[in-house]
Amino acid sequence: GIASGLYRDGYEVIETGPGGFFGAVIDEASGTAWFGVDDSPARLVRLDLNTMEVTGKLELRADEQRLWCLVKHGKFGYMGVESPGGRLVGVDLEKMERLGYATASKFPLLAGTVIDNYGYFSAGSNPATIMRLHLLEMQAGHCEDWSQCRFEVALNEGEEAVRVMVPDAGNKHLILGMYTSPGRLVKIEIPSLKRVGELKLGPHQDKVLCGARYQDFGIFGTG
Repeated sequence: GIASGLYRDGYEVIETGPGGFFGAVIDEASGTAWFGVDDSPARLVRLDLNTMEVTGKLELRADEQRLWCLVKHGKFGYMGVESPGGRLVGVDLEKMERLGYATASKFPLLAGTVIDNYGYFSAGSNPATIMRLHLLEMQAGHCEDWSQCRFEVALNEGEEAVRVMVPDAGNKHLILGMYTSPGRLVKIEIPSLKRVGELKLGPHQDKVLCGARYQDFGIFGTG
């Protein structure tokens, strides 16, 4: 089976901060990956997966501390930092250059994903806020009126700390996993952000930390 074919092919030792690696994105065509480093300031490391060599490093500004999420749209990356709260830092992944930032919320962006030309992010408010950002318009500089590029909805009371966003097979919905006790899952429609359903996990299934999709199934890891 697939599992029996796993083996260790190589590694690269990279100095990390107090939180280690936090977020990764990949360009399969070039065999390149970018890893976020949860440090003060937050950092980004680019790795050639064919040779396992570091090919670029980027350190954010001194006040852009602790990384919570990292997403990729085309040649651009977006890094959500804890401080200043709600800041989303844009970077050129090819040049490994910081481009600027947008303040998407008053609260840290805890998770994110990209579907088509939209970035979806969760803010660490209580209840949690889910945002849709039009990344293509942001890249073109067409977001002087922030309300034209940003839309948000609040979840229900007690639904907070969304740490996982998993799209379904058709990219029509997002499953949100929460770092709560017990863990919770909420399903929303995209791009509308309309709520579709929810699930409270069972006893001792607390704090959803990670998730992935396998065919029509969602697989979630708890803390």
